[in-house]
Amino acid sequence: MKLQEVVKQYSSNESFVEAVDKEITNLIESKPDFKYNTIDRHVGCAYNGPATIGVLREPAGPLCKGCIFGQALQNLGWSDEVELFSGSPISQLFSDNDVRDFEPPDYWQSIQNRQDAGDTWGSLRRF
Repeated sequence: MKLQEVVKQYSSNESFVEAVDKEITNLIESKPDFKYNTIDRHVGCAYNGPATIGVLREPAGPLCKGCIFGQALQNLGWSDEVELFSGSPISQLFSDNDVRDFEPPDYWQSIQNRQDAGDTWGSLRRF
């Protein structure tokens, strides 16, 4: 399922944000000690796998099915392999994938930045 189709399942942008936030909360609570990035520098985010570094996208964290947003959105039905391969920040992901009329909340970018810098998922509680 494309990202646009996932968003359209919800009656409003607010209800979509609530659903993503609930999935993020579930991931935080189930894996509070999880570190997506396990090296001492900021890394790239992958929606479909471990944190990566460099143009070759070498793993910079444990094997997993994606960053916190990748996992949350996959749990909501996102499955398009091409879109999941995106390296765009969460603030740009939706516009890059033709999701019109949706602007991610600013705190999502903060969550992603902290995760990519090596913070544990348990420390990402914000909303």
